[in-house]
Amino acid sequence: MPFQLEAAFSSAFVLYLLRVISPSLLQDDAWCNNIQHVLDKMITDGSLVAPLRKVELSQLEHVMAALNPEKCKPPPSVSGDTR
Repeated sequence: MPFQLEAAFSSAFVLYLLRVISPSLLQDDAWCNNIQHVLDKMITDGSLVAPLRKVELSQLEHVMAALNPEKCKPPPSVSGDTR
């Protein structure tokens, strides 16, 4: 199945945003591996732009990781005691 680079890139871009804005909308992060595989295949097939898009998504992931609410939550209390 052929993939169009810009469609794959824009879809991944939106998913990275959703991961931060509303993580409950995403069931898992399998899409991360999928987009990496798609971009790697395009690079192998000779796409000149795919490596750039892969770097851009990597940079976006790095920036969004700083905004990830999961990383900002305080650790859960070990004690379940409510006295």
